Amino acid sequence: MVTYDQARSYARTHGGRLLRSDEWEAASKSPGFTVAPGLFEWVESTEGKRTLRLPGKQEKRRNTQLAGVTFRIA
Repeated sequence: MVTYDQARSYARTHGGRLLRSDEWEAASKSPGFTVAPGLFEWVESTEGKRTLRLPGKQEKRRNTQLAGVTFRIA
């Protein structure tokens, strides 16, 4: 239940940033990388677009709290 802006702010507050979509895609192919079934992850988005990722899938969403959404920090 976290919005894109909340995830991005949290990452910045802790000295990081959200993974970019290409970084997320590369990481998703790494050994040990896991994503719970149906769990989307926010990724750093350009031009104010808010992007969610699943392995092999990408969606744009509004900045709203969504069930089943998390993020990673780079």
